[in-house]
Amino acid sequence: MSEPKILDHRYLQVARTLRKEIVDGIYPVGSQLPTEHELCDRFAVSRYTIREALRRLREDNLVSSRPRTGTLVVPRPSSDS
Repeated sequence: MSEPKILDHRYLQVARTLRKEIVDGIYPVGSQLPTEHELCDRFAVSRYTIREALRRLREDNLVSSRPRTGTLVVPRPSSDS
């Protein structure tokens, strides 16, 4: 019997890569991520895929997106609660 195939959506791969780059300080707090167009070129994916990846990062409170401003890395909430 073969192993079940694990479905790994491309947007999750993109989100994982960007998350690692944010955590590693490649994109520090307050910095702007590349534009959607630049990310499309870099990852060779559609704009929809990039938007889904960015949505995932917003849900994880890593970035904030605003029209005409772009996507900025936001401070992570402290875990001192």
